[in-house]
Amino acid sequence: MWTFFHGWRRKAGCVALVLACALMGEYARSQFYSDRLWLNLTSQGAFSLTSQRGIVVFEHRRETESHGVRPKISLIRWSAVGFDTTEPRWVFGKPSFQKFTWSNNDDNFASKGQGQTVRVPHLLLVLPLALLSAYLIFWKQRRRTRPQTV
Repeated sequence: MWTFFHGWRRKAGCVALVLACALMGEYARSQFYSDRLWLNLTSQGAFSLTSQRGIVVFEHRRETESHGVRPKISLIRWSAVGFDTTEPRWVFGKPSFQKFTWSNNDDNFASKGQGQTVRVPHLLLVLPLALLSAYLIFWKQRRRTRPQTV
């Protein structure tokens, strides 16, 4: 059994398989919940990773101008919101890239900025990871042949 894990290929294959299984579990969860992870870095902007309805959304927002007193924002936030329906909508969308502008006007703070969004279906992430893990785990290694010197 322990000889199975000799070398880096099978270990990397197992890591890729675990990642593929975790993404597939998130794909199933995304049918009923919208999960969002925010990372607020003041100098680089805000980054978010959202999973909802079978789509993974990577978003980056950068503030271009602001006025007023900035509210206190935590560095990392996570939220999960359930959908009203109990019936899943299996979405197999196409990947997309979009640039946008935004503005926010609160009582004491106003800001404007720009951002980018990348949308990728979960299955476009899961399938290559599963294929990579199968290749790394099951493909036989070729023995190196040393050139014979005369």
